[in-house]
Amino acid sequence: EIYTLSLHDALPIYDEQDKIKESLETEKKRLALKKEGAELIIRQQVESGTMTPEAGMMASMALGKTSQHEEQGLEARALAARADALRRGREQADYQREAAAGELAEIEQKREKAVHDLAAREANLPEREAILEQVRKQSERKQESFKEGMPQHEMEMPMYGSTGPSKWGSKEQLKEEEHHEDEAKALLDTVQQQEKALDDEKKAIAALKVEQDKLNDSYGESKQKVTKWDSALESVKEQTRKLEGEQRKLQNSPLGAVRPGEFSSPNS
Repeated sequence: EIYTLSLHDALPIYDEQDKIKESLETEKKRLALKKEGAELIIRQQVESGTMTPEAGMMASMALGKTSQHEEQGLEARALAARADALRRGREQADYQREAAAGELAEIEQKREKAVHDLAAREANLPEREAILEQVRKQSERKQESFKEGMPQHEMEMPMYGSTGPSKWGSKEQLKEEEHHEDEAKALLDTVQQQEKALDDEKKAIAALKVEQDKLNDSYGESKQKVTKWDSALESVKEQTRKLEGEQRKLQNSPLGAVRPGEFSSPNS
């Protein structure tokens, strides 16, 4: 990921700028060697009589001027290459900054939603706990009422076919007891279900808190990315301003144009 790299690595233009400068220095050294070779040839021709001293002096002056123009041309091309690298670097930084800002906005939306959901669930938690406590008390009262309502005296069981009451009570009593028992079981089931639901809700709230912490960390990291690319853009702009100053200085150089008939390059 580009965000895991250093700013210098994230914008290769810095390396490219260094390479262009190194290449310029190499070309200047090569140009100086060419000039020295040409000056040596001029001196040898003057010494051998092939060239008059006046011609040799004119040749040396032309050589110096054309060398200066050629060096100026090297600097102009290097500045143009550096300007192009900075332009591409700015485009890259703009793109990355926009991507980081979009990521930051997306995380911010998720954070706001997580905060809202967590607050809503935590706000409902006391009410749910209170309802559970009410149902639990109802269930306890129902259990006690059911136990108290059970027959305390056993009656003699009648013979088979008798319509008299048995030791377990009359049919109506048995039916009523079954009804109370069903109600007690239903309340107990409700208590257990609500306890499980409340426990699940607390687990969900805990998970939301963990998620919120992660989103906060991601938000901080994403904000750093935006700041990082803002710094990169400012750095590129500053370098561009300096480069434009160098270009203006070169354009305003007092060197004149090479006159026809003068050497066009040290090779000549």
